[in-house]
Amino acid sequence: QKKTFDGRVPAPRPMSGFKTPANLLPASMAAASGSSGNAGQVHKPMARPQEARIAPQIATKFSAPGVTDAEGRPYDLTHVVVNFANVGATYGEKVLKLDKKASWLFDYEGVRRCVIHLTQKLGLRVVGVQFENARRDDKGKEVSAVPEDIANMCESIELTPRVTGQHQRSADDEMTIKCAYRRNCRFLDNDNYQDWLKNLADESVRKWLQANQEFLQMRFYFDSGLGAFDTLDGNIPAHWLAQNKGAPTKKRKWWS
Repeated sequence: QKKTFDGRVPAPRPMSGFKTPANLLPASMAAASGSSGNAGQVHKPMARPQEARIAPQIATKFSAPGVTDAEGRPYDLTHVVVNFANVGATYGEKVLKLDKKASWLFDYEGVRRCVIHLTQKLGLRVVGVQFENARRDDKGKEVSAVPEDIANMCESIELTPRVTGQHQRSADDEMTIKCAYRRNCRFLDNDNYQDWLKNLADESVRKWLQANQEFLQMRFYFDSGLGAFDTLDGNIPAHWLAQNKGAPTKKRKWWS
């Protein structure tokens, strides 16, 4: 046996995973281990308590408590996704009286008035959707990008790729819907989206649109005489629509 420098014989070390009988341990080690019944046990470190898994709660100051979509996501009523093409064309047709046979209807001045109304009057954060490299008019002057003052008022500008094919003619509409779905927020467009309600390829987005269009889609108009922009908010409180209660109905008498 090997001896230490002071001449003592070291005590045998227990092998990992095995128990050393108490009668083979020196008295000092047996005493330190406590009772003889637990002598020689290999003590493993105490397992750390599992950390509580707290699901992140996504909410905004305008989210109604307990009101969520079918996927359990709270509605974000602080954002609105705006289809610039629909807004600009409506302004050109209704206010500027442009003829689509002679020129394009779109003018960025309509988008400008829309964004000013949404951000300054309604306090919403705007996400704009526009075709990339789109040549459009801004107060009669041709531009190829979203004007800087409009972009600065928006939280972001999402550019729709220039894709070819008959089935991609309304790619900006599809992008508007999907941007709103990802944020679970409002979207502004006067299109009724009848084709998308039936034929949108992504089933999750299609079901979301079918269930939430009435609640989340914002409609608008331009005063053709003044050129003023405003939203059409309806006469049903938003919280009624969110809870799928609809408008309270009144029973009518048969002679009324």
